[in-house]
Amino acid sequence: AVLLALAATLMGGTLPALSRAMDAERGLERGVATLGACNNAGGAVGALAAGFVLLPRLGLTGASHFWAGVGVLIAAAAASAAKPADGPTPPVPDETSDPVPVPLVLVAVFVTGIVTLTAEAAWVRLLAVVLGASTYSFTVMVVGFVGGMGLGSWAVAVLRPKAVPAARLYAWAQLGAGLSVLAAWPLYERLPWLFWRMNTAIPRTPDAYPWFEAGKLAFCFLLTLPPTFFLGAAFPLAARTAAARWGKVGAGVGAAAALAALGNVVGALLGGRVLLPAWGVQGLLTATAGVSLTLGTVLCLADAGQSFRRRTATAALATLALGAHFIWGGSWDRLILAVGTHRYEGVTGLSFASYLEALREKRVVLYQRDDAEASVSVLEMPEAKLRALMINGKADASTGVDMGTQVLLGQLPFALVPGAKRALLVGLGSGVTLGHAGRHPVET
Repeated sequence: AVLLALAATLMGGTLPALSRAMDAERGLERGVATLGACNNAGGAVGALAAGFVLLPRLGLTGASHFWAGVGVLIAAAAASAAKPADGPTPPVPDETSDPVPVPLVLVAVFVTGIVTLTAEAAWVRLLAVVLGASTYSFTVMVVGFVGGMGLGSWAVAVLRPKAVPAARLYAWAQLGAGLSVLAAWPLYERLPWLFWRMNTAIPRTPDAYPWFEAGKLAFCFLLTLPPTFFLGAAFPLAARTAAARWGKVGAGVGAAAALAALGNVVGALLGGRVLLPAWGVQGLLTATAGVSLTLGTVLCLADAGQSFRRRTATAALATLALGAHFIWGGSWDRLILAVGTHRYEGVTGLSFASYLEALREKRVVLYQRDDAEASVSVLEMPEAKLRALMINGKADASTGVDMGTQVLLGQLPFALVPGAKRALLVGLGSGVTLGHAGRHPVET
């Protein structure tokens, strides 16, 4: 917080400042939505450039200096292009047809910020099991999330129906986000199989590596597109409502952005550190869908511009969707997510049923938990008399071929330095290496 607060604060002020300039040219709502789409597009390009080009080529320090230089150039270009103001910024015309109370919309913006980062924490963990917990995987995850939100903002800028009040569209966006998560529920447990199918079509050669990463990007983007699309569309709609409340573009957009960012902070801390270990990935995604549906329902019920019949019908639809999920949604097969896509020897069938059958023939899940740091599983293969510790779907220790490595890592250093009293062990794993190191007269 100390190192990044000033830079992050200045970055957060750019969108409200630019919104004032866009308002005069394109209208507030369309201008903010256009800025949001461009900002998210830039975020996607920046994530790709950082993860695949700048960090490998320039390192952490070089990449930081590069973006600092880009920021200075942007500032110089903006200063040279700025024109003297013709007068005070005209007030934002209120949407008299917007019947949802503005304070309620602002509360919803804060809660939506929590939901967004909480859902992202769940998706990152789910995709880490499928794609692997590498820097490249995290890069394509971020690009997928940001790209989907950018498309949502772009849709508001281009397709927003003028006859519908902004706050009402915001409520519909919340309902869309929640329903899209529930609609994709059967797909989530099939993700390892789908990714495995994709891998079978890509040869494992150095030349094919860019295609492999492009496939991972498309995989992440398509998976999270529906909910992130609706979440991205929500912000410019809320900013329009907030700006009408204060009568000033900068104040309204800044307030909406501040509440969304504050919700993001709470969601990042609460989702990844508290709720994920307590509820697991399934429980966390269910909770985010439920909160989005509840927000949309409350906003619709508060919409005095709609008939009582339409409001109650919307509330009933959201309630039925969530109830159907609890009754028929079911739980994902623990074995599929425990194995991930890192170990699929012996799986020859291309259908999901044959894939699952091949896994069940040789593997049994003894333990599984989504921790704050990783998803941990213990698998047993009775025929091979083998037990394995799986971290994010990848075997990190086992009683099989890994045992020789685990034992020798604890013995070879002392053979090279007899009588050593101090040792450094990086990574506990299953504890076998530590146990063998402890057989020597180590003091520290």
